[in-house]
Amino acid sequence: MKLMTLSGGLLDQVQCPVFVGDAEADLYVAAAQSPLGAVASDKRATYKHFTKAEPADAHCNLGAMAFQNQVLFKWLDQQINLPK
Repeated sequence: MKLMTLSGGLLDQVQCPVFVGDAEADLYVAAAQSPLGAVASDKRATYKHFTKAEPADAHCNLGAMAFQNQVLFKWLDQQINLPK
């Protein structure tokens, strides 16, 4: 599997808000590979660390799809400013 990277100015080409999430107990992405470092300084990026307490700590938030969708759609709603 090829590692993905945002190096080489790729992040500078993104022109829309970006949601980046990871999971506390992800078996496939090590904590050292957290996506936070890639987006921490970018104002367009929102980072969410899903935890066992929520419970949404598995890779792709397995078993917590409804919660993940709630978080993502709330973020999306904030991005497009829909009237309530």
